[in-house]
Amino acid sequence: DPNRPVCRSGIVAKELVNGMIYIRHPRFSSRIVNRESWGFIQLCDGRDLDQLSLGVAELLGFSLTKEQLSSSIREFAEHGVFIGTGERSPRSYRICNAMPLITKLSPSLKWLATRWFAILTAIAYLTCIALLVFDWTRFIEAVVSAVRQHPIQTLFLYYLTFIPIAFLHELGHASVANFYGGEVPEIVIGSSGNLAVITNMTVLKDRRAKIWYLSMGTVVDVFIWLALLVTFHYNNRYVVVVFLLPQTIYFLIYV
Repeated sequence: DPNRPVCRSGIVAKELVNGMIYIRHPRFSSRIVNRESWGFIQLCDGRDLDQLSLGVAELLGFSLTKEQLSSSIREFAEHGVFIGTGERSPRSYRICNAMPLITKLSPSLKWLATRWFAILTAIAYLTCIALLVFDWTRFIEAVVSAVRQHPIQTLFLYYLTFIPIAFLHELGHASVANFYGGEVPEIVIGSSGNLAVITNMTVLKDRRAKIWYLSMGTVVDVFIWLALLVTFHYNNRYVVVVFLLPQTIYFLIYV
């Protein structure tokens, strides 16, 4: 009932830095919300909008109109937070806590957040372009051969091999957030099979941190691409081709 919403019971909540709350439940995708939003969700216990308005005024220190309350209720209902609602956006499912892995990766970033590493990454990218140009004919022939000999298998592996690479890309972003003090409470798998991480990005305050966060995924991709291109240069086996193909297409289109 949109006029008397009831939040699901059994929601697990964990407090994070900067007043953020990580919430999860088997019936909706885990997410990070601010403390006020979590307080609002907890107020939704079947009381009507007038009672909710009074509760919100005590919680936030200011009043919301019924239209604003209804808008917030619709937003959380679309995420499946309330009883009788279902998540409209594609679901993601918890795999495990990401913090043990991320906390091992993030300390190394102090050696990477330097001008020298930026230069090294630029050199790596230029090397990738040079290798791709040098081996372009072999690469195209290898792709054509793979598609002709194993059409269904190649199509399937094209998407499958992109998943672990995309996951490493996400770990790059998450490691930067953790380096600046943000938590990464969960590794998830999406309904389309993609792996991702849930990250508290509120710690990214200054411009340098935000740029470093946004670029780290691509930095990881550059070195993965370089490793694949070097491997292909010396060994153009089928498995190398199917890993190299999606990564190359990604760089040719987006970078």
